[in-house]
Amino acid sequence: MTCSTLGDSSPLLQRLTEWQGLREAGTVVQLSLPVSTAFLLNKSLSVVSVVFVGHLGAAELAAASLASSLANVTGYAVLAGLSSALQTLCGQAYGAKNYAAVGQSWQRALLILGIACVPISVLWLCIEPLLLLAGQEAQVASMAASYMRLLIPGVWSYGGFVATQYYLQAQGIVRPSAYVSAVAAAVHPLVNLLLIHWLGLGFLGAAVATAFSNAMQFLLLLFVICYFQLHAKTWQSWSQACLQGWPAFLKLAIPGLLLISEWWASEVTLMLGGWLPDAQRQLSAMAIYQTTNALCFMVPLGLAVAMATRVANELGAGNPGAAKLAAETGGCLALMVTLVMALGLIILRKLWGSIFTNDAALVSLVGTALVVLAPYVVFDGLQTVLSGVIRGAGRQAAAVPVVLFSYYVVGLPTAGLLGFKTNMGVQGLCTGMLLGTAVHAGAFLTMVLRMEWDREAETAQQRVAGVLPTLSLAGADRGARSEPMNGEDSRPTDADAASDERQALLELLHHM
Repeated sequence: MTCSTLGDSSPLLQRLTEWQGLREAGTVVQLSLPVSTAFLLNKSLSVVSVVFVGHLGAAELAAASLASSLANVTGYAVLAGLSSALQTLCGQAYGAKNYAAVGQSWQRALLILGIACVPISVLWLCIEPLLLLAGQEAQVASMAASYMRLLIPGVWSYGGFVATQYYLQAQGIVRPSAYVSAVAAAVHPLVNLLLIHWLGLGFLGAAVATAFSNAMQFLLLLFVICYFQLHAKTWQSWSQACLQGWPAFLKLAIPGLLLISEWWASEVTLMLGGWLPDAQRQLSAMAIYQTTNALCFMVPLGLAVAMATRVANELGAGNPGAAKLAAETGGCLALMVTLVMALGLIILRKLWGSIFTNDAALVSLVGTALVVLAPYVVFDGLQTVLSGVIRGAGRQAAAVPVVLFSYYVVGLPTAGLLGFKTNMGVQGLCTGMLLGTAVHAGAFLTMVLRMEWDREAETAQQRVAGVLPTLSLAGADRGARSEPMNGEDSRPTDADAASDERQALLELLHHM
């Protein structure tokens, strides 16, 4: 979002520096910081496991990296994509003060994700023949298959955790996830040390540790919700209504899944590293590149969640101007943050690889890849935040062709061409994905610039009224929609959610 204009007659920079713009920036930062912290801490679980495994040997690192990549593509990405429908449905229902519908959407998501975990688990149990068929080395394929089998219990917990995160985030309740992830991040290295070294499980101990930490996060988050009654406004009990409305949920969930097919493309690129000459070192370099990329991604991802929440809440409340201002603010914040990260990658490129391995040649290879990663994180951060705007507006289906074209017509073919038909190797694979991400960011920017915000607000309110009928929890007025007065800025995230969260979390901090 280049700081020019986005539809109003006044320049964007002027609007952002006025009181409303500064207030919106503060709201976005308040929402995104705990979310980014939670995502970073959550991602640190896999990073810590990779660091432990990387010091066991090249084969172990290659196998664990391949298994983690496949788990992302075939499991975690699927669950995250399907559950992203909650950002639209819960967010817009909460903005419209249809609180019962928020809880029913969460229940519906938990059931759908549970069903999705069945084929995921079966696939992971039978993955070794598929890896051999895909041309992976026999030793690496066997080790990776063993690793993935031990990850299966954790994928069920991950589905519950990510759906519960989105349920809370749509209401502006963001700190509990950060607290829970902090506890898991503190415990996870000790669990790795115990399983890998003290109990002698070797690199498989990292898989068990990851599954354990995923389960711990989900259970802890449920405990916090129940203990501090964070669900009181939106859920009193399981309702038969959660067995209805699945087509409407899937209408957003399936495009949401396809929207993050960039994740699949990135992981496919990692696996392509295993087909380059000196496969173990190349695959390890791609794994470190992707791990670093994922860490950088967590900051704009927090902004994207804030965007989805703010845009959905404001559109649901009938405030298109406030939703538009939120989108503008998030885009500019994304550019500022990612430019700083890109500079850090350039400065640290020659040292970063040594955190993961003692192999000097591998450290050098990682350094060349980070040169490409620096501009990548800028484009990726921008498209990520704009994707949050699109999900908040419920425009997932319209965005799917953009993502598929960017990565499967432009990014992956270019990566294959540069990686295998030139001498660029890993750097060529990374450059192809950089090009795809640049196309992605440019197309999403155009899409958001052309949004008709009044129409989006009307569509949001029709969605809440039609797809999520008002159901009373304690009286008809609790489910009723509150119409904003002319010119009044109805901000459910600031007023409703923040006050509820503040009361519960002050108590939580007191008990910590």
